Amino acid sequence: MKINFKKIKKSIISNPIPKILAIIFATVLWIFVAASQSSTGKFPSKIQIITVNTPNGLIASYDQKTVELEISAEPSLWQKLSTNSFTTYVDLGGLQVGTYELDVNVTCNVADVQILNKKPAKIFVQLEEIARKKVPVIQKVEGNAAEGMVAGSIVFDPSEIEVSGPKSQIENISNAIAEIRLNGESANFEKDLSLIALDNNGNEISDLSFSPSKVNAKVSIIKGVNNKTVGVKVNLSGGPAEGYYISQLITTPNTVNITGQSSIIGNINFIETQSFDISGISNSFERELLLKIPDGVALQRGEPNRVKISVTLANQSLSRVFSAQIKPKNLDATLRVNSYTPSEVKVTVSGAESTISGLSSSDISLEIDLTGKTAGTFSYDLSSTMFKLPPGVTLVTTVLASLQVVLSLK
Repeated sequence: MKINFKKIKKSIISNPIPKILAIIFATVLWIFVAASQSSTGKFPSKIQIITVNTPNGLIASYDQKTVELEISAEPSLWQKLSTNSFTTYVDLGGLQVGTYELDVNVTCNVADVQILNKKPAKIFVQLEEIARKKVPVIQKVEGNAAEGMVAGSIVFDPSEIEVSGPKSQIENISNAIAEIRLNGESANFEKDLSLIALDNNGNEISDLSFSPSKVNAKVSIIKGVNNKTVGVKVNLSGGPAEGYYISQLITTPNTVNITGQSSIIGNINFIETQSFDISGISNSFERELLLKIPDGVALQRGEPNRVKISVTLANQSLSRVFSAQIKPKNLDATLRVNSYTPSEVKVTVSGAESTISGLSSSDISLEIDLTGKTAGTFSYDLSSTMFKLPPGVTLVTTVLASLQVVLSLK
């Protein structure tokens, strides 16, 4: 049977209805196909990483707290997704104290969402024993009360709380900080406050738990009509490692301007910093420390509530007396030393305790330069450059001013 295409074409052109229906059908089909195609991209929000199956008595610390995801999903599903749609976690089941590199696992509670990539794919996790300690609560006052007014007494209930967390962090915590933000208050007030702890650099320490999690602060607002400039006293506890001492302590600033009632600030000559433990420290360091503002006293407007301390440590110096070994130098081969008068030269040397304690007389010498000398008697004025000492050892004094050398032919 022969098909007449020209006749069919003429029929379609003369009857537009089938043509319009075909176009509508094609459009609907394209929309359906396009809607069913997956869209790939980066999820706009970072997802918090959690831990699961943490062993009893241990706590996990990890610096990388969030993960970025690249996913594939139909466009209609993208509208349904939120950070709550995903769970990213590391599994600590069966692990002991130590540091591990672990996979970051990701699940999604919305069907037909494909996880294409995660960044990071692994993180380092440190498992430590949980430690607990009771510490006092101290205030950190920010802002200002009403003009001419200051924060007076601040009473916390409770005044001491228990903090728990990784053992390595708990050991360095000496207090819990309740931050009181003043904003033009002119009357006494009370408020429940959350607690934080700071590391040696003044940064907040995470992964800690406080019991109770909040304290009640009763803050009195009083007139602060008197001003005074006082010094800053650094409150250090403990002592450096054996053989070291603090050779220099610089505080910046070393004075602060305070305000309060004259009956209170009249007896204040300095403001202490929070306590900082230097037990066992052997290296110089810098730290920022909060100021402990007494009740009824406030810092004047613009004054910092913390200071920077710079502590320089040095080896403790120890002095000892030794008999220097007398050694001839550049002696002619035809000569020999008959005698030295006196035969013993005592010197006092100093240096780090660790160095001096291991020193002996054989380590210290007095070199006598006999260049060009012949048989006879010669006298030498002693100077510090003639003594040879180990590194780190300094000549303090010698009893003798001169030495006599007798040379003779062999």
